[in-house]
Amino acid sequence: MRAFFKSTVREMKNSFGRYLAILIIIALGVGFFAGLRTCRPALTETAGEYFETQNFYDFRFLSSIGFSKDSTAAFSEEEQISQIEGALYEDVLISINGNDATVRVHSITNSINIPHLVSGRMPEGENECVVDADYFDEDSIGKSLVLSDGNSEEAVSAFSTSSFTVVGRVITPLYISADRGTTSLGDGKNAAFVFINESCFTADYYTELYVTLSERGMAYSDKYKNLISDEKSNVTELAETEAQLRYRQIVSGAQSEVDEAKAELDRANEELTAQKNAAIENAAKQLTAMGQSASPENPYYAQMLSEIDDAFADAESELAKNYAELAASQKEVDSIEPPTVYALTRNENAGYAAFEQDSTIIENISVVFPVFFFLVAALVCITTMTRMVEKQRAQIGVLKAMGYGKGRICGKYLFYAASAGLIGSVLGFFIGTAFIPMVFWSAYTTTYNFADTLLYSFDPLMYILSLAISMLCTAGVAVLCCRNALREVPATILRPKTPKNGKRILLERFKLWRHVSFLRKVSLRNVIRYKQRFFLMILGISGCTALLLTGFGIRDSIQNVTAYQYGEIILYDAEITFTDSLDKPQQEDFVARHDDFESILFLSVCNADITADSGTKSVSLTAVSDGALSGYMNLHDHDTPVSYPGDEDIILCRGVAEKLGIKTGEMVTLTDDSLRQVTVRVTGIFDNYIGNYLFVSEETMIKLRGEASENAAYVHFTADADINLAELQGDADVSHVSLNKDMKETVETSFASLNLVVLLIILCAGILAFIVLFNLININIGERIREIATIKVLGFFNNESSDYIFREVNMLTAVGILLGLLFGWFLHSFVMAQIKPDGICFDSRIMWYSYLLSIAITVVFALLVQIVMQIKLKKISMTESLKSVE
Repeated sequence: MRAFFKSTVREMKNSFGRYLAILIIIALGVGFFAGLRTCRPALTETAGEYFETQNFYDFRFLSSIGFSKDSTAAFSEEEQISQIEGALYEDVLISINGNDATVRVHSITNSINIPHLVSGRMPEGENECVVDADYFDEDSIGKSLVLSDGNSEEAVSAFSTSSFTVVGRVITPLYISADRGTTSLGDGKNAAFVFINESCFTADYYTELYVTLSERGMAYSDKYKNLISDEKSNVTELAETEAQLRYRQIVSGAQSEVDEAKAELDRANEELTAQKNAAIENAAKQLTAMGQSASPENPYYAQMLSEIDDAFADAESELAKNYAELAASQKEVDSIEPPTVYALTRNENAGYAAFEQDSTIIENISVVFPVFFFLVAALVCITTMTRMVEKQRAQIGVLKAMGYGKGRICGKYLFYAASAGLIGSVLGFFIGTAFIPMVFWSAYTTTYNFADTLLYSFDPLMYILSLAISMLCTAGVAVLCCRNALREVPATILRPKTPKNGKRILLERFKLWRHVSFLRKVSLRNVIRYKQRFFLMILGISGCTALLLTGFGIRDSIQNVTAYQYGEIILYDAEITFTDSLDKPQQEDFVARHDDFESILFLSVCNADITADSGTKSVSLTAVSDGALSGYMNLHDHDTPVSYPGDEDIILCRGVAEKLGIKTGEMVTLTDDSLRQVTVRVTGIFDNYIGNYLFVSEETMIKLRGEASENAAYVHFTADADINLAELQGDADVSHVSLNKDMKETVETSFASLNLVVLLIILCAGILAFIVLFNLININIGERIREIATIKVLGFFNNESSDYIFREVNMLTAVGILLGLLFGWFLHSFVMAQIKPDGICFDSRIMWYSYLLSIAITVVFALLVQIVMQIKLKKISMTESLKSVE
């Protein structure tokens, strides 16, 4: 047994290159497969742990009138609610070290959305604050943050002090990305956030409420999403009830003040009337005492009445003025509108949603691509083990002749293969699951800021699957090959396999064959004669080329999405959403207030659901008059323009059509937020890469919603316009402004991390290509040692011997590359079809230079392998190699 084990170890040492190649290929295949598959779990678990530690809200409620400070008591009585906390915020202009910035000042909450201290300490006094660690550096601690003179009186009066001392720097789950929100101040964007104690605010109400649920799953999980969906209506109802209570309090308080003022005025009026009547009565008594009548005909009495009227005129005028003011106040009270409550989940948080979108794209790539990667690695391992066992036929025959059992003989090769597979899978799994997610994490930390270290995610099922596939590709193949060999008797096994009979190949039937040189004829015969070697080399090389092309194709499909979306499809500069629909006079007034508009298109926009046979999708539904979109959006299907729909027709973007399997001419149902429905026919599908858009006619919109009120607009700015986002957002009619250049930057930032994904894919595919080529060429040379020695004996120099072997390799490499390009095109199309994040549709394309790069990398690696193998060819001993195998 000990000698048998030594023989196995000796075999490993003597064929260490082959052993190492199997180990590396398995490690690379498992590492890439498990590493990519682990990326999303590792990223989301890290994010989830951070959100859990900082107790990130599950619901955020905003009200147009705020919430009373005793609103939290009503939420606390609900079992499904764990915590409820009110907060305040205000957007202000600040100055620090002579630099001005627009910031959002938040009150510090004690148990929800807990800020994570990066440096310094948390505020203790009323004039202390902590600031955004991404915007303010370490030197900011100890400096004063002062409210600028440009703030309104209302903004300044929101705080108990106008200056705050920076005592620390923090990060917060409210802002894990670079987006700090929009504002009506400055340039329209908040540069940073600031936290102060609640006591620093002067308001006696909350501007927002944060709610956490008592039972919730990990962030981004299906369990969490389902729970939020189930509880949203119940919790929102509580918030609306509390907002209505505050509304009644406000109205009741205001009405009480009006009623008190009216009662005062009524008393003053009664007193004034009584005084005036008394003065008139006194005048009449005086005239009566003088023997004159107190009648209007009496000039003295008329004069006295005139003097009395003059005396009370100012008081009566003042009283009338007060009554007019009272009527205006009553009108204001009557015009107080019921509150609008906005129920926001984490998905409405820009950073939270963007992180999920980015990690989902990685997950979609990891579903398909690593499988093909693993298949190529498995193919090469199978080839290597098959060739190894066949090469060891003589040793197997000797062992069997010496009386060793089939199990003992198989055990040698099983140990050889299984040890390589086991070590490779273990190394590959743990290195891949640790390194690859870390690479993505390092890229994401430039975009997201919420944790210092990445959590390691271990999936036992994935480990077992990886190990099982590795063992199947190595140990399984070794056992299978041994069984086939051991079926024969030792005398037969000890003899080499009978060479295949030579026969004419198809090319010999053509006249061109006569003009081919002898050595090339030999190479062509060898290539076509040994079909197994031919197909294995072709499959290995084409697989690697296909993986390379797919990696480059993913890059090509992603990197130009924003250029196409915001250069070829969306042509307007900004989209404006209004607080309410505008009629024609209001539209004219709005345009007159903004002289930097070159043109504007008012349109009707609403959210709706589109339902087809395969499912339902939420979309943005837009209606304009026919032809009005020209110059604002270029709707086309590849190079064919898409006509605007007529009555009861729609056109929809390609992403929605592909998700729901909708084709032109089909009937679908539109449902608005009031559950009103209309059935329409799809007349066109247009290219669109970002967002889910549908366009209908104004007549269709009226049939669906009862009106086609224009509540949004597309805008072209003048060429020399100095776009002031804050001024636009500060307009009383404007609810939100979205600049296309900002949207483009946001999407490009999100996609930037994907470049690292593509780089990793290309790098791993390149390494695999090198190892595959090395292994296959090494096998090819190992099988032909006697043939190479023979041609050396015949007088071939080293370079000629190398050319003889590598000529066949080059032929197979060329064929493999051509087939790989074709297979890569299909593989890329298949992979891109799986990458379908919600609201994003990639333009599946491969640029011409990506084909050249894939060819070049494969050729370079083939040449590098040939350089390495040429050394091995020179070391072949003619005498040793030509010894009889008998």
